[in-house]
Amino acid sequence: MANHPKPTAEPVVIGYPAAGIAAPLPSATAYAYATPRPDPYYADPRTGAAFSANRNLLLYRILIAASVAFLLVGFISFFLWLFLRPSVPVFIVSSATVSAFNLSSPSGPTPQLSSSFDLALNVSNPNKKMGVNYFHVAAAVAYDGVILAETALSPFYQEGRTSTTLQAPLATRQEYVGLDVAEGISHDRATSGAVRFDVMVEAWVWFKTSAWSTSSSVMKVYCEGITISLINDTVTSGSMAGPTKQCQVNIGW
Repeated sequence: MANHPKPTAEPVVIGYPAAGIAAPLPSATAYAYATPRPDPYYADPRTGAAFSANRNLLLYRILIAASVAFLLVGFISFFLWLFLRPSVPVFIVSSATVSAFNLSSPSGPTPQLSSSFDLALNVSNPNKKMGVNYFHVAAAVAYDGVILAETALSPFYQEGRTSTTLQAPLATRQEYVGLDVAEGISHDRATSGAVRFDVMVEAWVWFKTSAWSTSSSVMKVYCEGITISLINDTVTSGSMAGPTKQCQVNIGW
């Protein structure tokens, strides 16, 4: 009689494995139901190029706007300057006197001059609606290009279409003047009884209206040939001979 195999004690499992029995390992062909990884992010090169182009365009527009604004301000200032360009002030030497005039050793090696000048200059502002500020004002008296005496004057303001008198006292005490100046003054006194001096004024000025003003500029005033009577070497005082003298006025615009 044939022997049949005995049935095993292991139960037959259908579906999930029974407790105590290990689950079989997945085969190499089994599909894993895991969440797939997201695709890696790559920046679109077109987006960066567009941003760079927009930034360059913005900078270009800002530059154009700034240039247009600058040119506009320049044109406005230029036309204002053409229409509102101020006229220079008028300076006239109305009087000039000298006292205590003493030229020692005019023909010696070290001639010295002592003198006291008193000048009066009439200053007129011809502009109708523009005032003038004068500051760092200085005046001087010279002979043949050599300054004999100089002084600083007070700053002042002048309204449009007004005139004022500028007093300028100048003094020198035993100042060396050089042989050429000493001989020239002595010669003038001996031949004509008068000496021709030059008066100079220098100041910083700026013109101003209620809505517009210029920048500060140097003004130079030159009054040539102010003749003062000094009859001979013994006379120590004298006054301006002849009519008033208008000066040349230059402003470094």
